Amino acid sequence: MNDELTFVPNILIDKTEPEMHEFFELFFSKMHPGKRPLRVFHEVPGLPHLDPYGEFKKVRCDLLLTPQMPLINAGWGYGSIVVEIKQSLKSSSISQLMDYRKTQFRLPAAAGGSVITPGLAVILPFEARGAISSCIV
Repeated sequence: MNDELTFVPNILIDKTEPEMHEFFELFFSKMHPGKRPLRVFHEVPGLPHLDPYGEFKKVRCDLLLTPQMPLINAGWGYGSIVVEIKQSLKSSSISQLMDYRKTQFRLPAAAGGSVITPGLAVILPFEARGAISSCIV
């Protein structure tokens, strides 16, 4: 893999899905609660918006990152981020990201139960193919 095209930090290479969840939780838990730029929600259920002829199915994203005041005050305008964790450099699914961008995810009741349609969808980590090294839809 060409290091110049690599989006995935080396610390994330060859991690399993549970290890990736743990990494995100640990990363954000080390920050002072009032200074965390994003709040992390795991295994968030959602219902996709589909065309009239589309097949209905429930979905679940691996992570939903919601912007918090430090990020909003810094000018963040993209809304929430849905993250699909794939086993490091083993698989990817662009169509899954496109579906997630049209999905309403419900936060847990303890977090207010709000329904969120994400502004960004990310596969992490993502194998470099040609000049593409990450995928954000």
